[in-house]
Amino acid sequence: MTGSIIHFSMNMLSHLYGKRKFWKGPIGTDKETYLSCLLLLFLIPVSLNAQTKIEIGENRIAKSTFVAKPSKDGRHIIINESSRIIAKHEDTPGSMQSPGGVRLAKPNSITLAVRKELGTGRMQELSPEKYITVVVYHNGKGKTIAVQFSLDPNSLITLEEIERLNKAIKKNVSFVIPFEPGIDKSKRFIPTAQIVRFDSCSICSLR
Repeated sequence: MTGSIIHFSMNMLSHLYGKRKFWKGPIGTDKETYLSCLLLLFLIPVSLNAQTKIEIGENRIAKSTFVAKPSKDGRHIIINESSRIIAKHEDTPGSMQSPGGVRLAKPNSITLAVRKELGTGRMQELSPEKYITVVVYHNGKGKTIAVQFSLDPNSLITLEEIERLNKAIKKNVSFVIPFEPGIDKSKRFIPTAQIVRFDSCSICSLR
């Protein structure tokens, strides 16, 4: 999107100034420098608007709404896309199933999805926060149906990044659920939680 904006901006500025016979910008400023400054001023609001801080309560972005709340101990911020899926799991924890042998279809896929989406540079910027906890909810077919994130209360992770992570994990993370007597795959399952560290390559599984 930013690339399209830059392309449009350059065309617009070129149309406004490029065909003038005489340069009438500020004295001592060549045309290229002046146009570059105008372009920078045009893009600054776009850049600022693209980075939304997560607030407690509802956070709206595009066609999605993410709900953030303090954890029970107050040490983290819990955020997930608004959905009845997680609410139903939390309302009836005793009814969730936990068959043995449930595993990720692709090893380390949660960590890999986070690292690929954020990138090495951003992971390094977030390293003072140590880690993010990702809780993945799946159905009886092993498909990811909801994702919840636990963040540092002062996290620098933006709402846009949470949205991207949410989509990436839903798309790339799935589970293998072995057959086990008494397990009803039409009912709810205990989610899988995993810590993804920003400050090292280690992986911590909490399942």
